[in-house]
Amino acid sequence: MSIVLITGDHPRHRYLARQVMASGLPVTWFAERREYFTPAPPAHLNGRLTALWQHHFRLRDECEQHYFAAQGAPLDAAISIGHDELNGPEMIRRISQLQPTLLLSYGCHKLSPELLNCFDGMAWNVHGGLSPWYRGCITHFWPSYMLEPQMTGMTLHETTEAIDGGNILYQTAVTPRRGDRLHDLACRAVREFCDTLPAVLGILLAREQPVSGIAATSTGRIWTARMWQPQHLEVVYGQFEDKIVDYCLDSGIAMPPARLLCVDGLDMTSPQP
Repeated sequence: MSIVLITGDHPRHRYLARQVMASGLPVTWFAERREYFTPAPPAHLNGRLTALWQHHFRLRDECEQHYFAAQGAPLDAAISIGHDELNGPEMIRRISQLQPTLLLSYGCHKLSPELLNCFDGMAWNVHGGLSPWYRGCITHFWPSYMLEPQMTGMTLHETTEAIDGGNILYQTAVTPRRGDRLHDLACRAVREFCDTLPAVLGILLAREQPVSGIAATSTGRIWTARMWQPQHLEVVYGQFEDKIVDYCLDSGIAMPPARLLCVDGLDMTSPQP
């Protein structure tokens, strides 16, 4: 029994890698080289939006460093690959040769059918969002923007052709607390999920029969990258001063706990930070 792990190379991805390696199973880790974590603002933005862009991504980097940088697996433990190599013939050859029990992905680009069909094991993906309500891109931003920060969470699901649409195996969501900022919610969602992941993998992989996930009863929504605009930062930082959780608490906006989907036996509670 073995795991092939394919992730990005940002601190959150390295944190998950460390936790997967703590499962005690043999792990072969491939880390895709992703884009720079603090991107430069587009040249066409005005001065106000440029400042908000820089502020947003600086805070994201600071939070990422605070929550994950010192605790993630070192990148020299991974096989580094480029985007063009991810679904290439050499990668397919390696996966075919390894024949893992599980191929687990997080933070990499979409895996091709050819890669997914070159071995006989299971393929699961970790999605940074609560499916089916928050599928697609930037799904730790939109819950706060939509004034439902309690929907900031993570999903482990079967890997399929549908975008974050495979049957769901396990989910966690943060409990908002006064003083939480947008990036605090996102990073805590990742950390709390990752901290339970070794136990989750142990339970699921120990079962004699292949695990079948839960089909979502709602179509939810796919959030595409094109939906997000720098102008959305005016709302988060201009109108709400990055205090959306406090606003919801003070305004009486209901924040009912997210309806988490988990297969039987995974009713564990996320640990407190």
